[in-house]
Amino acid sequence: MKMKNLHIILVFASFVLFIVSMQIMRHYANNVMEYNNEKILDLRFGYSYDDVKHYANGLNDNGKNYYVKDFHLFDTFYPIIYGVFYILTLLYFIWNFLPKNRFVNLLLLIPIIGIICDYCENILINSFIKNINNVSNNIITLSSLLTRTKFVAIYLSLLLVIILTVHNIWNKIKKANQRLTKR
Repeated sequence: MKMKNLHIILVFASFVLFIVSMQIMRHYANNVMEYNNEKILDLRFGYSYDDVKHYANGLNDNGKNYYVKDFHLFDTFYPIIYGVFYILTLLYFIWNFLPKNRFVNLLLLIPIIGIICDYCENILINSFIKNINNVSNNIITLSSLLTRTKFVAIYLSLLLVIILTVHNIWNKIKKANQRLTKR
């Protein structure tokens, strides 16, 4: 089997795993919402000290326990799952279709930044949920910045994958049309 074909299979498999894990994350997030009828902190595009305090105080002990243990246990794996998909997909385009230079290779940093921010955010949110009274405004501001950076990196990775996929399909259609017109 050619390396390119193996790479396509890996990209497809990681995509399927990503979609399945996204559904599982939604399930866990919805379960957390049963304890506190608000969007979980991980899925907000930022939050303030008052938002976090209100949210953490709105969770009962069972809700806090579920958030810290069950939800965040799965969320330990989720950044790796989406990160592998984005990195494998970007690598496929970099190796096969994009010019070979340092700038193009830097595109791989975007999903890596998202993964790192996601993990740092998770650690901080866990500390908020466990004991909101020992958390400073500065730590919550840092966590909110990490959450925003995570979302920007993830959505930028998604946008890159979409643009590169559409560009690749467009080029294949163009080449096919050129072959047809030469006949």
